[in-house]
Amino acid sequence: MRSVCPILVGLIVAVAGAVTASALRAESLESVIAAYNEAAANADGHGDTPPRDDATWLQTLLDAADRHRGDALEARVLGYARLHANVLGRWEDSARILERLLALEPDRNEVRAQLLTELGEIRKQIAAKTRLDADRSAARLAFEEANAIYADLPSDGDEDGAVQEAMLLNRAWIAQLFAESQSPADRMAAAASFRSLREGVERYRASRGEPRHRLAVAGWTPLKIAEQEATEALVNEQYDEATEAIEQIAKAKDATLNPSHCIIIAAYRRTLMARENVAGYVKFLESSLRSAPEDQGTCLVRSFLAEALLLQGDKAQARSILEDLRDHSFEAFDAIEPNSLEQGKGGTFSLVLRTLRDIEAEAGDLEKAVATNRFYLDLYPNDGGLTTEARSFAERIAAETRLGEEPGKPVLRRSWRSVLLWGNVALIGALAGWVLIRNRRLSRRGGSRS
Repeated sequence: MRSVCPILVGLIVAVAGAVTASALRAESLESVIAAYNEAAANADGHGDTPPRDDATWLQTLLDAADRHRGDALEARVLGYARLHANVLGRWEDSARILERLLALEPDRNEVRAQLLTELGEIRKQIAAKTRLDADRSAARLAFEEANAIYADLPSDGDEDGAVQEAMLLNRAWIAQLFAESQSPADRMAAAASFRSLREGVERYRASRGEPRHRLAVAGWTPLKIAEQEATEALVNEQYDEATEAIEQIAKAKDATLNPSHCIIIAAYRRTLMARENVAGYVKFLESSLRSAPEDQGTCLVRSFLAEALLLQGDKAQARSILEDLRDHSFEAFDAIEPNSLEQGKGGTFSLVLRTLRDIEAEAGDLEKAVATNRFYLDLYPNDGGLTTEARSFAERIAAETRLGEEPGKPVLRRSWRSVLLWGNVALIGALAGWVLIRNRRLSRRGGSRS
């Protein structure tokens, strides 16, 4: 019986709500607002807040606004409906309500700018769900129109900086929407948009001090903006722009963010093989490593540089970097990728060792290649097919070595460089023998003639 009681109570409340909503259809907007506030107070003890996540109230408010178009309280009822739709997460309904409110506020004043800002935020929520550029564009247009209105307002009405902060926050969302766009042109504009935002925030802080309003709540500090700026520039191969942002991050000397972090994030978002300007990437990495102080992620950045150099065909410089990483950066890689060593598989350091081994083997330095391969197998015995390949490499080299040491057995050369070397020796020997035999024959013929 106890389990039935809550169900009965729920049914009674639902029926009562339906009766109340039905009764309100004939009431004035003032009565609807009073009933809504009473329901909100009964729901959580606070007035002017949505009475639970109840979709019935949303429809009741919208129906009342439709019946009383032109009423002085229409905007207020729509405001309650907007708040309720936001609580329900019904962003499309929120957007439609805001469009109606904007139609009721045609003047270019602060109220309209605030409504447009909220519409932009709602459209941004919709874009995050749909991932459509059309929704991103609609959000950007709302933010841009809001800022155009804010810019026209008298500056003496912004003593506490609230309007300026609202404009800066809108610019932050615009830059973010550029970065999330599927359009290459939009993405290329993201870094410049973040840079302009960073400079604007820095000017605001210089003139007014630390933000105190919406910008402070959102946390868009110059350092956070520089991080976004550097990352977007690197993803889109805008290396000059990335260098400027990285310099700003290095200059800040903040313990929570370092230049390597941005380079690593960008490298995961756009791989080396997807880059068109590899030479520019190499130049950028080299410059960053020279100018920025070493941090926890420096070892990863150096591995990216070695990979890019190999793609360019510069094996000598790549080998030098990989050897230094093998000999001195084991602990740094372990700090970044501890699970790799714990599980004995994967990780960037394993890639460093395998790549270095292949370079050493190709150069004919088999003893070094075998040692590097052994180091890899000791650290990563569970690396799947790569471990199997490494064991096969070791067995093949060992077999070739044994075969070469057995008496009476032909020596199986260890590399193409060895084959070329011994081939040249044999050719020179054959030519020397032919010349010697020819000279002897000529000398015999000359002796017989005399």
